[in-house]
Amino acid sequence: MSQPLDTALPFTTTPTTPDALYKKLGVYCVAWEQMVLNAMTYLLGGEYQGGSYEIREYLNGAFALIIPDQDAKKVVRYGHSEESMTLEAASFVANLMAFSACNSTAIDKEDEAGNLMLHDYYFALKDVVSGRYGFIIDASAEDGTRPLNEDELATVQTEAKPHPERTAILRMID
Repeated sequence: MSQPLDTALPFTTTPTTPDALYKKLGVYCVAWEQMVLNAMTYLLGGEYQGGSYEIREYLNGAFALIIPDQDAKKVVRYGHSEESMTLEAASFVANLMAFSACNSTAIDKEDEAGNLMLHDYYFALKDVVSGRYGFIIDASAEDGTRPLNEDELATVQTEAKPHPERTAILRMID
């Protein structure tokens, strides 16, 4: 029997395929995936030897490429910041960095729709890490997001769990 993960919950996993990423990010999927992998190398240096990623999707529409390794902590460095965290937590940092970088690219390309989408994914994932959901990503909504309805709010209040390393993750990106 597998032991429950001590992580941001709840989530589902999706096969890690180019099609799955394209459905989420469109033309930004390749750049975003490469940025996540590059960020992991940058953050962990020689401590990063690759890993088996999974795509995790959350109640609010956020998603992330995560190495589900909660074993020994590694030293993660970004600028003048240094934290000790698991590869899973470092994956959240790398994803947030990748969303931010792709968002900058969308702004440079004057791609308003891409900018909005990447902005929403960044803040939705940040909400997941914190365990508090402020909105739902919804492609059918006018601006791509909407407030939680009563059923979603009840689910979040009973099931949402912040990442146990949220403080370290948020310190790395803020």
